[in-house]
Amino acid sequence: MAPDPNPDLDVIRSWFPILSTKTYLANGNVGPCATPVEDAMNAFNAEWCAKGDAAYTYGWELYQKATALYGLVIGADPSTIVSIPDTTTGINLAVQIIDPKPGSNVVVHENSYSAAVFPFLQLESRGVEVRYAQRRGPIVPLDEVARLVDDRTAAISICHVTTGNGFRFDLAGVCEIARTHGAAIVVDAAQSAGAFRIDLRETPVDFFAAPTFKWLLGPLGAGFLHVRQDWIERSNPPMIGPGSVINGERDLHKFELYPTARRFERGVLALSCFAGAHAGLKILTDLGMDFVERRILDLADAVYSGLQELGDQVQILSPSARRDRAGLVAFTTARVPELYDHLESAGVHTYKYQQSTIRVDAQFYNTDDEIALLLSEIRAFLTHNP
Repeated sequence: MAPDPNPDLDVIRSWFPILSTKTYLANGNVGPCATPVEDAMNAFNAEWCAKGDAAYTYGWELYQKATALYGLVIGADPSTIVSIPDTTTGINLAVQIIDPKPGSNVVVHENSYSAAVFPFLQLESRGVEVRYAQRRGPIVPLDEVARLVDDRTAAISICHVTTGNGFRFDLAGVCEIARTHGAAIVVDAAQSAGAFRIDLRETPVDFFAAPTFKWLLGPLGAGFLHVRQDWIERSNPPMIGPGSVINGERDLHKFELYPTARRFERGVLALSCFAGAHAGLKILTDLGMDFVERRILDLADAVYSGLQELGDQVQILSPSARRDRAGLVAFTTARVPELYDHLESAGVHTYKYQQSTIRVDAQFYNTDDEIALLLSEIRAFLTHNP
């Protein structure tokens, strides 16, 4: 059955108990737990309590279902997806698989999150150069990335949507640059997976890592790494364990790696977390990514337009064009900590980024009235605290 293009927002909001006590606009930090996610994790724990090790089979089946749903969300075959506990682990795993050689270089960008840079930066001691693409205003232009990429570039590492200001990279453009020089593309998708439609069949990046606790509606401690098929076929896992091999523990004298991304699994998974991840992904796929994307982008547009009306009292840090951003809208003022505290006291929870920026991360369940309340409280604070 196709998703309802206009689902009942009141029903959706009833799944998130926190919305009865506050306006929650920090969804790009840690999203609040939905009752179906809580129920799924409790059900796994109940199975564990009642049946002991039988819970492993129950949880593994949920993990496989979660992988299938995640494949739908990002447009990738489930056989290319491996479990990770967080984005940082996924990016480090990608770096180990790529294994940049001395004399090569890696291109990152100044708007990046540290998890997408540090795993490469530590390779400088091995003779790998790290090159930084500079931003121009709120964006990192593709020509700035292209300027730094050459035939010795081992990888381009990007945050699909940047944490600080919500700029969204054009994945197709990055793919074109990378393929020209044979570079791998490593994507931190923490702020994009689950927030809008993604199809990795159209933009075949090499590695795509995301946690579930942001836009994917799952818990902390679960995530996914997509590994492009050709890397699976030619790569031995940097870490190997019983989860990596077909013969498991049956023969200590030889092993046979899985032909899928499962060869990059290590050992036992945090199955209670993936039970919750499955429930969160089911919410997304039942609603449909068309609805989710439309709601998130429309709400972000409303935030951006409302901030614009405040004039020079605020400085908007996010790109103006809808195509260049996703769910994050960031701005600054002369008194960010005080404004953040004022919003908290009014029951409006935003995200204070590095003490100098307020970020508004609206999710599909937020309402126009909640955005109006946010803007009204910002206006009230600035009026009384010029």
